Amino acid sequence: MIQPVTLQFLLEYHSDDVFTPGGDPVQIAVMPTLEHTVSFFLSMTLVTGVIFEMPLVMMFLQAIRICTWRTYLGFWKHFVFGLLVFSAVITPTGDAFTLSLFMAPVLVLFFGGVAACRMMAPKDI
Repeated sequence: MIQPVTLQFLLEYHSDDVFTPGGDPVQIAVMPTLEHTVSFFLSMTLVTGVIFEMPLVMMFLQAIRICTWRTYLGFWKHFVFGLLVFSAVITPTGDAFTLSLFMAPVLVLFFGGVAACRMMAPKDI
């Protein structure tokens, strides 16, 4: 669902501020190859799949008693800051809207994972 929108954005994105030394605007033509397109879609699918497994990994780490839901809540500020930096690096533009489009679902998954860990926690934790 996100891949066609992303591909359309990347194909239509161009800079209007590029000029030759003589002051003439430069026309930029996007020429995607099949290899780059397939690589892009496969990497996006892999990253999306890994991110959506986060709550399961959190519950698994709690089940083998490496982390608890209290540990996750104790480090939530660190997680949000790390996610902010990561989102700023991987998003194609520098605006806050694109950054928040990536951050919002990951934050929901993180806090959903904390809630799931809380519900699944043994009573002695």
